[in-house]
Amino acid sequence: MNKRNFVNMALAVVGGVPLFAQHKAALSDDRRTIADDGVRFSWHHQGGRLRGTLSAPTTGWIAVGFNEVRSLRNTWFVIASVASRPLRVEEHIALVPDHRNISDLGITPSIDHVSGIYREGWSQLEFSLPHTLPKRPALRLAPGTKSYMMLAWSRAPEFDHHSAWRRHYDIDL
Repeated sequence: MNKRNFVNMALAVVGGVPLFAQHKAALSDDRRTIADDGVRFSWHHQGGRLRGTLSAPTTGWIAVGFNEVRSLRNTWFVIASVASRPLRVEEHIALVPDHRNISDLGITPSIDHVSGIYREGWSQLEFSLPHTLPKRPALRLAPGTKSYMMLAWSRAPEFDHHSAWRRHYDIDL
């Protein structure tokens, strides 16, 4: 992340949103960026894949997830520990109150184009997922698809720690 990207990210922060509400975060004009309380997720579509960039103010894990219904249960998410090396990235499914690595459930991971950086208190992850996820044909990540999205982060880098911050959004991909 260069200085210009960092300044743009910092300027996009929207604060003061209650933790208990269905959140309506700042959406960019092209409806491809969400910024809320210091967390930013932006995405575009390329070659049959959703390509995303997630950043949050933490040294712990960061996560973005998608579900076809308004529920945390069964949310398919990407979770990453960026600040500690080596970079650790996995796909999980929320089973509530816990979550499991999809590999442990016999599902082949489909994440690609993975990179991460930690700088000056900010973790950032770039990745891509296919528009159709394995074993989840009802959950489509194609352009224009309605999705229930989760953004979250933790203060701890271990994936078994619960989130310190989590929000959910109704979006059109």
